[in-house]
Amino acid sequence: MSISTNVGLAVEDACAASVAFMLEQLPSLAWTGTVVTVREVDILRDPDTGEVLDESMIEVARLKVSQVKEKLSIAEVTSGDAAAVLKGMTIHR
Repeated sequence: MSISTNVGLAVEDACAASVAFMLEQLPSLAWTGTVVTVREVDILRDPDTGEVLDESMIEVARLKVSQVKEKLSIAEVTSGDAAAVLKGMTIHR
């Protein structure tokens, strides 16, 4: 859709108004940290097909997200063993 058409201009205006509204609302929102669980996953697979038959998870720590950035989040360990949290572990909310 071309912005030079009436519909294109209307969509552009609506998007700009929506973004402006959301930006106005941000200061009034209460931001809170999210607590997530880090788990070690054991996967049982069928040896012939590779199909996942079962998964068991062992909780190793709980984290509280304190900062959310564009491509990552910063978290602190609230319980469990921080040294047991390893790259590639499954995180659940």
